[in-house]
Amino acid sequence: MYAGQPVEDRQRQRRARFLESGLTVFARDGYANSSVGAICKDAGLSSRQFYEEFTGRESLLLELYEQIDRESREAVAATIAEHSDASAIDIIDAAVRA
Repeated sequence: MYAGQPVEDRQRQRRARFLESGLTVFARDGYANSSVGAICKDAGLSSRQFYEEFTGRESLLLELYEQIDRESREAVAATIAEHSDASAIDIIDAAVRA
C-alpha cells in the first residue's frame, strides 16, 4: 500500500493512463511517428512503468484495439436491445448510430 492505495489499484490506474495517452499520441502523431517516450511523457509516467505493463507500442495498440472493439460491440448490443420492438431498418439504423 502506498499513499493509502493498494498496489493493484495504482497499477490499474497507471495502465489506464498509458491506454489514454496511447490513444492520444497515436491519434495526434500517427502510429508510425509515435514513440514510447511520447506516450510516457503524455501519461506523466516513466518508461520503466510502461514496460511493466506492455511489451511495446504494438501491445499497447492491440489492447486499445480490443478495448475499443469491446466497447463498440457493447454499445451496439445495448442499442439493439433497447429497440427490440422496432422494425429491422430502425434497429439497423440505431445500431449504426451507436
